[in-house]
Amino acid sequence: MNFTKDDKEVFKAFMEQREMKSRFLRTDGQSLFSSDTRIAEHYPHDDGSASTVVYDFTDRGQAFIDKHVQWHVIQVKRLVPRQNVMPVPLAQKVGLVDLSATRGQNGNTFSQA
Repeated sequence: MNFTKDDKEVFKAFMEQREMKSRFLRTDGQSLFSSDTRIAEHYPHDDGSASTVVYDFTDRGQAFIDKHVQWHVIQVKRLVPRQNVMPVPLAQKVGLVDLSATRGQNGNTFSQA
């Protein structure tokens, strides 16, 4: 996997479905991770295209973890259509985000509301 010091290169690689990593951000081409939290994924369609879904780990997405993750989410949200951004409680409800992925700094798990 290629390493870069520039997070912008990792975002670009993710959108091009290539592997890349920086200090706190990485992609395997399919998913984008901030630290160990998956913040976005590509979902392939039968016709060869794909949709990109961003999990909103921010205050607005009702699942703030820390400022670093929030910053990465804000950056990737700028790269996809607004309708492709999903609040984390909804993603948990439909099984796209594991409940353990939303533990805040105090160790509390956010609700599935």
